[in-house]
Amino acid sequence: MEVKKSIVKKIQRYFLLSFALFLAVSLISFYISTRFVFEKQTNNLIRNFEDALSGFLKQKEAELLSYSLTLANNKLIQNVYLSLAKEAGTLTNVNESNRPIFEKYGRELRSEYEALVKGTNIPQYHIHFHLPQARSFLRVHLPPGSDVKLDDLSGFRKTIVAAQSSKKPILGFEVGRHDMSYRCIVPILSKEGELLGSLEVSYYIDRMMEEFSQVFKQADRYVIVLNKELERIISKKLIEEEKVKVLPQGILFGKPKNIDEKTLDKILNAKDESLNIGTQYFFKFHLKDYAGNPMGYIAIGTDQKATINIFRLAALISTAFLVTLLLIIAFIITRQLK
Repeated sequence: MEVKKSIVKKIQRYFLLSFALFLAVSLISFYISTRFVFEKQTNNLIRNFEDALSGFLKQKEAELLSYSLTLANNKLIQNVYLSLAKEAGTLTNVNESNRPIFEKYGRELRSEYEALVKGTNIPQYHIHFHLPQARSFLRVHLPPGSDVKLDDLSGFRKTIVAAQSSKKPILGFEVGRHDMSYRCIVPILSKEGELLGSLEVSYYIDRMMEEFSQVFKQADRYVIVLNKELERIISKKLIEEEKVKVLPQGILFGKPKNIDEKTLDKILNAKDESLNIGTQYFFKFHLKDYAGNPMGYIAIGTDQKATINIFRLAALISTAFLVTLLLIIAFIITRQLK
């Protein structure tokens, strides 16, 4: 009888040890598999962000180019430049004596432009007409009276210089005195191919990100960070008004969306292209100018807290079911042994 009891106890002990080991292995396997599935899902989501933003930008590129070519090839706009050249005797040499002539044709250009774009989507973008040698002519987004600017832009607006010298459209991100935009610059040419000036249709980067986050709702947080050397171009007024912050890690352009100070600090100091901060996941979309030179990045992210909670709940339910099942099996086997 004692021998039988001893055998039963040994069997029970081995069974309990096997049961505990099986439970531990099952829980670890379940955790690893769910974690793997979650990581894979998150990585796919991050890749979707990148593909979606690239696609969104390409769509805007096509739109900006179409609008730019429509205006630049319009005969009424070209005639304003030709009439200015005839009356002023030049399109490049602006001085105090001929300035009123340039201003008169600037007003005329605005009138022609407004008639052309009425009822179209073009006015939602910033339109800027230039003279040869990268000199500003008419900034349509400014009110009449302050819209005809004849300042020299050649020192920092390389897209204008490139478009006018090549007589070909130029597209790319570029920092200006007061903005950071995706720009499309198209030369305005006479019938004989002579350069009359150029036209710019630009799309503010902060507006671009706001629109993108509305279309792709999971990308609900972002921050725009520019390279430090671009500080020399940006107006000091923007820095004073704190619309731009110059930090050791780069230039913070505009206000971050749904990103707190601690998260921002980790993003700024991160070396990796994608990063995980608590339940938040981010990837860096690199910004390049028209020539392919790096300008900074946009860190775009999402909070996966809701998804994590779903995985945790699934894990809890599955674990509870597994433990209950094993306890029932253990109880039945123990009774049979006894």
